Amino acid sequence: MIDPVWKASCLMCLSSALLGPLLLVRKKTLLGEALSHACYPGVVIGVILSFMFIRDGASFFSVLLGGGISSYLAIVSIDFLKKNRVPLDGALSFILSGFFAVGLFIASLLQRSHPKIYREIQCYLLGQTATMVDFHVTIYTIFTLFLIGSLFLFYRPIHTFLFQSDYAKSIGIPIKKIDRLIAILVVLSIQIGLRSVGIVLMSAMLIAPAVAARQLAYRLPAIFFLSALFGSCSGFLGNLLSFAYSLPPGPLIAIVGSMFALTSLLFAPKQGFFFRLMRIGNFKYRCLEENVLKNLWKEGPLPFKVFRKKHPVHPLFLTFILHRLIQSGWVKKSKGSYLLTKDGEMKALKIVRIHRLWEVYLADHLGIGVEKVHRSAEEMEHIITEEMEKKLSQFLSHPLVDPHAQPIPQQEGI
Repeated sequence: MIDPVWKASCLMCLSSALLGPLLLVRKKTLLGEALSHACYPGVVIGVILSFMFIRDGASFFSVLLGGGISSYLAIVSIDFLKKNRVPLDGALSFILSGFFAVGLFIASLLQRSHPKIYREIQCYLLGQTATMVDFHVTIYTIFTLFLIGSLFLFYRPIHTFLFQSDYAKSIGIPIKKIDRLIAILVVLSIQIGLRSVGIVLMSAMLIAPAVAARQLAYRLPAIFFLSALFGSCSGFLGNLLSFAYSLPPGPLIAIVGSMFALTSLLFAPKQGFFFRLMRIGNFKYRCLEENVLKNLWKEGPLPFKVFRKKHPVHPLFLTFILHRLIQSGWVKKSKGSYLLTKDGEMKALKIVRIHRLWEVYLADHLGIGVEKVHRSAEEMEHIITEEMEKKLSQFLSHPLVDPHAQPIPQQEGI
């Protein structure tokens, strides 16, 4: 049977991960950080009141209620500052530091006079999953189902508000109420995570799974699903590592979530850093190949020494490119020099044709001086596709010469 601690942690991470994409899409990731820190005064007061009226210890509900009220007051304060021309990032930073400072001040007053209360407060600052029982799991399950139900029920207006706020306003969607609903759901998800991850690390579980999901998906439902999956896995693996190595689970949960985000940023197929580097390297490689072919077409057979002067790259890399061109059947070597094959000449003619067509377009239709068109054409010749070339040629009425009076290779002869 799964331990209640693991269940509660997974539910906490699931609920927070579901709200993270909303903050990420709206570019208000600092809002989660501000609201999580802003709930600290309410948590402190909730703990104090619970010890005043309940002898056995802090009441779970009083802490949740206190933290929720404090976070909601933070939302009201942020709106007030925005109406008084305070930038959003400034308002968020001010509320974050101000509310958290108040909570620290109240807690510091209790450190010597009421050490038991102070220790209880520290549980919510850094998280303490070991003390959670089935009761907490039940409460977290109810809260999580409420969050999922709210997102499902209001998905359409929330989606429209996130991506087309002007249109949403024009068709009568109450965007202010939707905005406030999102903020309240974020507050609720923060309260769920107080006992597990703690106030300080809560924002990590709001944003890290959403960041990881955003690199792998583009549609909001898919982002929601992947974010929830990464969040749940973070909670499970964080507790697993905590159990295996006797380390605090809260930081480990945040670290696992951050590792999901980092791995996604580095290795996502379309947007990952390493795959982008590979695409950039492949494009530069193709550009150099095409430039070599163009040089051979213009200047005829060339020895390796001349290539080194024209293409300032490492000799081994240049040798590799020439070897690949020979393997592709575009270049051959004869008497110590490199020259084009018939297929290589056709390939080079296509590159020259695109180059000169683009020069005609820049000079005749954009009014750019003839002396300035060459550099742009050098870049565009590697980008324009065959379909784009046909449309460009039709648009230019199939010109025969470029602005420098050089003949443009015709499609029939290539």
